[in-house]
Amino acid sequence: MERNSLLMNIDTLLANLDKEAAQLAPQEDGASFQPYEIDGLPNFAKPVSVGCAAFKVKESYDKEDFLRFDDVEFITSAYRGLLCRDADETGLTDYLARLRGGEDKMLLLADLMRSQEGREQKVRVTGMRVFVFAYAVLSNRFIGANLRFTVELFSVLGKLPRHIVMLSSEITQLAQVSESNNKSLVATASAQFEHMVLLAEKQGEFSATLTRQAEAFERDMATLKSEQGAIRGQFGDDQRRREQLLNDLMQGESTPEVVTAAAVAVAEDRLASFYRAFEDDCRGCEVDIEGQFQVYLPDIKRALSRKGESATTEFALVDIGCGRGEWLHLLAQHGVLAQGVDINAAMVEHSRAKGLSVQQNDGVSYLQGLASGSLVAVTGFHVIEHLSFEVLFTLF
Repeated sequence: MERNSLLMNIDTLLANLDKEAAQLAPQEDGASFQPYEIDGLPNFAKPVSVGCAAFKVKESYDKEDFLRFDDVEFITSAYRGLLCRDADETGLTDYLARLRGGEDKMLLLADLMRSQEGREQKVRVTGMRVFVFAYAVLSNRFIGANLRFTVELFSVLGKLPRHIVMLSSEITQLAQVSESNNKSLVATASAQFEHMVLLAEKQGEFSATLTRQAEAFERDMATLKSEQGAIRGQFGDDQRRREQLLNDLMQGESTPEVVTAAAVAVAEDRLASFYRAFEDDCRGCEVDIEGQFQVYLPDIKRALSRKGESATTEFALVDIGCGRGEWLHLLAQHGVLAQGVDINAAMVEHSRAKGLSVQQNDGVSYLQGLASGSLVAVTGFHVIEHLSFEVLFTLF
């Protein structure tokens, strides 16, 4: 009983080694290794019959032609090769029970070859002569009991080198796969690190560019503030000189009337030129101002349509304080004839140079010279801040 148990444990161990080698083999689909499950207790209640399509019937065999099969396929292949027929149910059940009980395959092949059918078929199997002889000796009840364990143990131990070679090959393959995976991981990590370094360098360059742009913007702002301060200072100086000049003209102490009138004329010309330059520099370009005036065109066109342009003068509209003539120019582009009035000689000269009809006069005096109801509309932009309340009241 102990001998049979030992043989069963060794054969079970070898079967498990075969399974482990199969599990360790590389998978075509790249599946990872999964632990195998050791078979449970055998069930001999009913034999299982399967096909053995992989077994090829020949005139002679090598013992490995049978040993490469297991379990039911081994028994089926042995019957076909050695007895030249399919296994009957009784034989299949008997031999399968002996195989699963731990009996060595070589001894089972020897048993079939020494059977009456086997001797009649006389199938030649290379490497089986010694086992057939050994099985004949083991069949002797007087000496077989003592030699069976030795022969079976020798058979089992003969398989160990083959399993060891298989395991060594699988371990080598696993080592190669592991080394390849490690190299791939190292290469991937290196590429990612180089990419991160490149991104960091680009980020540093971008930050440096932003810093330079910020510094340039600060310098431009400082220059702009300096120029703005200079302009304000110049404007203040001009304002003070104008006030001083007006005071001197108003006082007129020990100044002849002729000289005073000439000085007033010169002062007025300087003031007119200064105000023209002030508007050019601070108010905005004439094209921009015309764009802002576009919003008033619908009101003027509705007024003209209501009145039927039935004005008694050449112009249906008068613009008081026309300045550089932006509004008059826009009206002319839309077919509206208008008259401009401005007290600033420099402004009048500039507007006339654009082909506009402009008179140098104050608005109140000009309107007082017109007949009642002679105009469709009177306009004025940035005028009232230059007039005293009395003049503004009279104008309205």
